[in-house]
Amino acid sequence: PSDQTLERLDRLLRLCLLAVYEDGRDADLGDEGYLAELGGVRDGRLVVGAAAYHTVLLPEARTWRPATLALLRAFAAVGGRVIFTGRLPSEADCLPEPAWADLGACASVVRTPAEPAAIRGALAACPAAYRITAADGAPVPGLRAQHRVDGHQDIFFILNTDRQAGRELTLRVSRADGKLT
Repeated sequence: PSDQTLERLDRLLRLCLLAVYEDGRDADLGDEGYLAELGGVRDGRLVVGAAAYHTVLLPEARTWRPATLALLRAFAAVGGRVIFTGRLPSEADCLPEPAWADLGACASVVRTPAEPAAIRGALAACPAAYRITAADGAPVPGLRAQHRVDGHQDIFFILNTDRQAGRELTLRVSRADGKLT
C-alpha cells in the first residue's frame, strides 16, 4: 500500500479509538497473531486469553487474516456484536474472500460510517461495564480511561489529556443486571 493509504488507515484506527474513549469506555487493541493463538468464543463472548469481550469494533481495512475472519464469524454466529466502520473487508491474506459479505449480513453485525458520532451511536446499543461522561451526560473530549477487575475489585484509571481545563465527570458502573447506576 502507498504511504497515503497507510496514513488513511492509521487515521481511521485513531478515529475509532477516540470515539470509544470519548464515549466514556475503554478499549484494547487486538493483534491478529494473538487472536489466532489465544482467541476463541465462549459463553457468547470473544475471548483472548483471560480477557472476554461482548463487542468488537473494527476500523476499515481491505484485508485481515483468515483466522481473524473465522473467529469473527464464530463470534457473530452466537450473537456477538461486531461493528465495522467504513467499508467491509473484501480479502483474507490479500486474496478475494466473499465470506466477509456473509459476515456483514449477520444480524449481530453493524456497519457504520467511520465518524465519531456514528461510532458512538453504534456503541450505544452495546452493554457497558461503565460509562464516564461530562456532568451533563455529553461525551468528554480528551478523556482516556481503562477499567480492570482484580478479583472482586474494580480498578479505574482515568486521564484527562486536556492540560488547560479540568473536568467534572460522572462515572456510572454496571449493576449485576447490566444497568448502569
